[in-house]
Amino acid sequence: MELSAKWPIKDLCDAMCVSRSGVYKFRNRYFNPGPKLKKRLEDVALFQKYHDKFQSHGYRWLNAKIQLDLGIKFSNQYAP
Repeated sequence: MELSAKWPIKDLCDAMCVSRSGVYKFRNRYFNPGPKLKKRLEDVALFQKYHDKFQSHGYRWLNAKIQLDLGIKFSNQYAP
């Protein structure tokens, strides 16, 4: 059960010391992720798939393997 069904959102925000606009902004981003976040989630899933196959290897090796197999190049800083 959602708390907002039981108590007014204003009271919940006051109790947690957050603004109502911040709550609505978070809710909007949570339910409607942007293209950048969607791409990041796809990349994480790809790395997870390769990690499941090659569990003893690190992110640099996985990054190189993905580049060889799929031609997708990630920077080491971006590699999930």
